[in-house]
Amino acid sequence: MLHRKGIKVLSLTLIVALTGAIMSYFFVKNTSNAKVASQDGSKGQELTVLMSLKGGSGVHVSDKFIISEKEIFADPKEYNHNLALASFGLAASAFSAGDTQSHWGDNGSFGREDSIKNCFDELGLSKQQFVGYDVSLNSEASKAAFGIGLRKFTGENEDKYLVIVSVRGGGYGAEWADNFKVGTNSDYHVGFESAANRIIDYVEKYMSQHCGGGKVRLWITGYSRGAAIANIISSKLSQKSSADISVLAYTFATPLTTVNPIKNQNNIHNIINPYDAITAIPPSQWGFKRAGYDIVFPLYDESEEMKKLYDNVTRQYHNLTGTHYNMASFENFDMLTDIMLMFSQTREEFSTKYESVFKDLVQYMMTKTKEGDTWRSVGFSDYFIGKYGNRAKKAISKIFNNEYVIELNELGVKIPKEVLYVITLLEFHGVANADEVIINSVDSGIFQKVLNAFSKGGLTLNTKSHYPETYLAWLRAYNPTK
Repeated sequence: MLHRKGIKVLSLTLIVALTGAIMSYFFVKNTSNAKVASQDGSKGQELTVLMSLKGGSGVHVSDKFIISEKEIFADPKEYNHNLALASFGLAASAFSAGDTQSHWGDNGSFGREDSIKNCFDELGLSKQQFVGYDVSLNSEASKAAFGIGLRKFTGENEDKYLVIVSVRGGGYGAEWADNFKVGTNSDYHVGFESAANRIIDYVEKYMSQHCGGGKVRLWITGYSRGAAIANIISSKLSQKSSADISVLAYTFATPLTTVNPIKNQNNIHNIINPYDAITAIPPSQWGFKRAGYDIVFPLYDESEEMKKLYDNVTRQYHNLTGTHYNMASFENFDMLTDIMLMFSQTREEFSTKYESVFKDLVQYMMTKTKEGDTWRSVGFSDYFIGKYGNRAKKAISKIFNNEYVIELNELGVKIPKEVLYVITLLEFHGVANADEVIINSVDSGIFQKVLNAFSKGGLTLNTKSHYPETYLAWLRAYNPTK
């Protein structure tokens, strides 16, 4: 029988697999009764959002979205599908561009900001600034790269400023470890909030320097981790908004961010795929929600209308990537939440016992070391000893030379090295005793069986639900206002 401690080790191993895969790259669920935008009347100037990204499928995807001045400066609480598409283009373009692999651990931009810069150039933004793109992708600090720029609209009676903030949500390397910095001393996810606060300080100084003498519309967007940070930025700045400064936000694939969302912030539109595991963490059972309101793609059912819609989304995905993905396949979409709950029933328990283990695992996976002109993945021992020194060396030796491990190997029961990494971290951080974990964790090679099962489809289907290409396919096929 596989005991509870063994299940936890197995679960953490599966999180390693799921995290690694994700990192490689006709209803509105409207909890706040947000309004739908009117499309009539004079549009004013038109702006073009030029999108470019390399998505999770490995295919380069580009698109172009046209948005009008009237739509941008309309009531920000009104959902507008054109704005949603344009916001997605901004969020996707904020991903790291250029040859990130060749310069992974190097400080310096190396073209990481090229896509968002091209997007801003097409929009005619001035005072462009790209912050954080020059930081090594080995850095795990509570930060996020972002682009900011403005466009001034001169009117007969007053000037208006559009300030765009697009937070990077892809190609950010070891920042992934910060996604598990849930914390306990804030109403917000502490890792996301720390990054958001840095950007808020920057945005407020930027506006004071460049937006004098006119009304300001702040257009904020982000994807995945960038969406969570954008969600918090938008919520906090909305609390400070005035007759002169207003906030418009669209976020995509947004994790849960706060245990105490501010009411009636319907200017924050969160676009959610209900089969995307990332949008369900940290678990709602820990009290987490999102600021603003959610627009959720429809759940699948067997009706002809729904089959037609899902066929259209699948077709749009193929048009974007040249590959097939059955949108009606939902295996294991709630697995990540279930695993986190298996470890901890409360936010406090996770933060005090398991947060360090998760962060070390993810940082190890995302850290690279340079050999000649090439950056390669670092070995577990190199990473662990490099970070913690001799204590880590002793911990590794203790686990890999454990008498039970040796005995099991002699009996033909080989424990995967990933499991031994997990056990090493659990004991090192004082979460569990290695001997107990090893004894209770092995049941006729169950680890390998489960890992093999995950490599045969379920994991791939799960991670594809988080791909930006999947969200764009949905946005092309489904307009919740119709």
